[in-house]
Amino acid sequence: MRIATIFTLATAAMASLIDLTDKTFEKSVLNADHATLVKFYAPWCGHCKKMGPDYDQLAAAYDHSDAVEIARYNGDENRKFSKKYGIQGFPTLKWFPGNGADPVDYESGRDFDSLVQFVASKSGVKAKTAPKSEGAKLIKSVDDQSFADLFKDGKKHALVAFTAKWCGYCKQLAPEYEKLAAVFARDPVSIGQVDCTEPEPSHDLLEKYQIKSYPTLLWFEEGNPEPFQFEGGDRSVEGLVAFVNDKTGLNRNTDGSYNDKAGVFSGKLLEQLKEAVENPKKVKEFVGAIPQAFGSVYERVLTKVGSLGEETEAYLDKEITRLGNIIEKRGAKQDKLDEFKIRQNVLKSIKALKNKVENVRDEL
Repeated sequence: MRIATIFTLATAAMASLIDLTDKTFEKSVLNADHATLVKFYAPWCGHCKKMGPDYDQLAAAYDHSDAVEIARYNGDENRKFSKKYGIQGFPTLKWFPGNGADPVDYESGRDFDSLVQFVASKSGVKAKTAPKSEGAKLIKSVDDQSFADLFKDGKKHALVAFTAKWCGYCKQLAPEYEKLAAVFARDPVSIGQVDCTEPEPSHDLLEKYQIKSYPTLLWFEEGNPEPFQFEGGDRSVEGLVAFVNDKTGLNRNTDGSYNDKAGVFSGKLLEQLKEAVENPKKVKEFVGAIPQAFGSVYERVLTKVGSLGEETEAYLDKEITRLGNIIEKRGAKQDKLDEFKIRQNVLKSIKALKNKVENVRDEL
């Protein structure tokens, strides 16, 4: 639901942007009784794509005003007004005051703040402050003074993005990073951000961690002063979630649910689980060896299984199916769904081990 909210906000921003053609330009811009900022662009233009999110955001920031329109004109498909205004390259932005007045060239930055400042100065209309998406609210903004706040409220790990407002790659990262924050919102993981744009108080952090480019993503563990740098090329939510899962063993999906590996063990712990399945006296020893978050689930299930005898297989099948139906229908709050998924994974692990033990006995 959080990720759906983020997508809805992005869609709303794009809906505020007006697409112009040769047929609509004169009526919608030149003879209009309002001012219009027009971006002349081409779909293949890399610089146009890079400023796209900022321009969409600008359109959303002025969708409340009848005095200003934010528009774009595809100069690759429509040539008439590109030729009329001598457009030599993309993107080119021009401010049209309306009512037939001559346009004014836009010569400032292509970032959101620069665009807003220009439109506000020309129109006298203040931009609407867009509400933060739920994912954006979950990102902890920290600086030189507040960096330690990442490890408050039981947080043990932190992924921190060092960004700058003018950085195009940082803007591309932003929606994926917001989704990531929503995925791990219930876990002991902080998703943080340091704004390195002057005059933000981030100089000490930049020097300490030798930040040379943006965005730089660093992984921190509580009590460990040395961070680990995220160097993967995949900054999509899928790549970022995989990275955090690898560092924490949390095993989340990109929608925030647990995957089939959550609460499942391998190696020595799997051997200890096998012993606990075969011998009820080994249950306490196994539970004491595994992470506390899973201990109570394993103890309840192993105790139940140990008391069923011949009915064990039927119980395991029935309970795995029951929990699967609840999870599939999302018939509970997310915290409960997490609990049910871990329980289902535990049941599946025990069933697999019991089947393995039975097969060995049959062979003997």
